[in-house]
Amino acid sequence: MSESVKNPKAMVDFGCLKGLISSNPKFMVSDIDGVAERNGRFLALEIKTPNDTLSEGCSRMLKSLSSIPQFMCVLANVTGNRSSTGGILFEPTSIHRITKDGLSVVEDCNLEQFEEKYIKWYNRVNNIR
Repeated sequence: MSESVKNPKAMVDFGCLKGLISSNPKFMVSDIDGVAERNGRFLALEIKTPNDTLSEGCSRMLKSLSSIPQFMCVLANVTGNRSSTGGILFEPTSIHRITKDGLSVVEDCNLEQFEEKYIKWYNRVNNIR
C-alpha cells in the first residue's frame, strides 16, 4: 500500500519569502502534508510526530479550509518512526478532526482504523456528483 519516497530531504525552503510582506512579516507559505481529492472534495492531512506541534499559522489555515464545505481536515499524530529512505512512516496513533472552531477531541487511531476511515471518506465522496 505504500510507495517509496523519492527524496524525503527535498523540502522546499521558502525562507526567502519571510518578511516580504512588510505589513505582515510573519506571513509565509504553509504546507499540508497530504491531500486527497475526489469529485471536488478534499481530504487534507496534517501529520505530527511526538516532538512536533501545530503552528498557529497552520492551525488558522486548516480551520479556514475546514470552513469550506468541500474540505475535511485531519491532524494525525504518528509514531515518528522513519523508513529506510528517511521519510516519516504513516503510523498513526491518534487523530483529530479539524473544524472551523478548532480541533475535535482526540481519537485513538491506528493504521488499520485510519484505513477504514479513509475508505469510508472515499466511498462517501465518490457518490457525490
